[in-house]
Amino acid sequence: MRLFAGAGEISGDILAASIINSLKKNISIFASGVAGNAMIESGVYPLAEIDRLSLMGLVEVLPRLVELHLLRINLIKYIDVAKPNLILTVDAPDFFLPLAKKVRKNYSPVVHCVSPSVWAWRSERVKELAKNVSHLLCLFPFEPKLYESTKLRTTFIGHPTARLINFLPSKSKARLELGLNTNGFILGVFPGSRLAEVYKLFPIFIETIHILRKRIGSVSIVVPAASERIEKVLIKFQKQIENFFVIRRNSLKVLEASDVALVASGTVALESILTGRPTVAAYKLNPISFRYIKNKMLTPWITLPNQLAGTFIVPEFIQEKVTPKVLAKCLVPLLLNHPCAKFLDICKVIHSDLSVDREKEMLDAIFSEIDR
Repeated sequence: MRLFAGAGEISGDILAASIINSLKKNISIFASGVAGNAMIESGVYPLAEIDRLSLMGLVEVLPRLVELHLLRINLIKYIDVAKPNLILTVDAPDFFLPLAKKVRKNYSPVVHCVSPSVWAWRSERVKELAKNVSHLLCLFPFEPKLYESTKLRTTFIGHPTARLINFLPSKSKARLELGLNTNGFILGVFPGSRLAEVYKLFPIFIETIHILRKRIGSVSIVVPAASERIEKVLIKFQKQIENFFVIRRNSLKVLEASDVALVASGTVALESILTGRPTVAAYKLNPISFRYIKNKMLTPWITLPNQLAGTFIVPEFIQEKVTPKVLAKCLVPLLLNHPCAKFLDICKVIHSDLSVDREKEMLDAIFSEIDR
């Protein structure tokens, strides 16, 4: 089977690789597309790397619009020649939906995985997806209902990453595996998988760490680097701060080793509560981008765990509220006290809902599109 696959960031890369590996259990595949390390390891030939799509916000994308437009044109030309049996896109709807619109004219089925956050903002994308995509694979149980007013076929597939995460894993075991010789507090710091996120948030996180140490003494800081470029940036800070450890990738293991997580709002916020670790989330965008998004918000929540729980189980701070004093004030009691039973109960329910194995349903959905 000829497969074109594309992902827009590291979490999508891991998810796409999981789907491709499931397909390969059942059929021989030649795959090519926009790929990261996980997809390349699963056998995808990289026509372009996901770093080119790893952008956030509206204003932030503007300098790259021409480059992204040319990339999309070249990918469409490639698809026209290669004539894949299936096009699989994961996340990054602003890039992949215009591509899907073009290639579906040639009757190539397009399966898109990860519903945009239409429950949170830009609900008009429901109709856009219905027009341009053959089938939508949803990670969360509430999402298929959002598309019932359209003719778009949807399938809830669970969250493949959730199946890789153990609820309340052993901290001591994870610390041993990471070579962290400490019995004290560990704060896992996750500044994001995009370089722009790191530059916006990490200086604030560093000031937060200084305040924490003044209030509760020794706290070890462990930071996973999502890429080599980000690792180089983080290592500069490592030389300035005591008990500061940079771990190449392996964010799940860092979560397991942590008492509490401080995260850039995104996929890692979900992964953190799936481990049962108390979490604080921060989110910063260009002010113009945020003003546009804020005017279209449909829920009081930014982070996905809060949407799934229907309440603020993760303290989240946005824009000007992201300050070292505010973050430290929230983190101190989380580090000094055990997670409350109610928090853990909610996390366990979410983990149970998302980690259900629905591989068969996923494969049936994909093969049904190929056979149409």
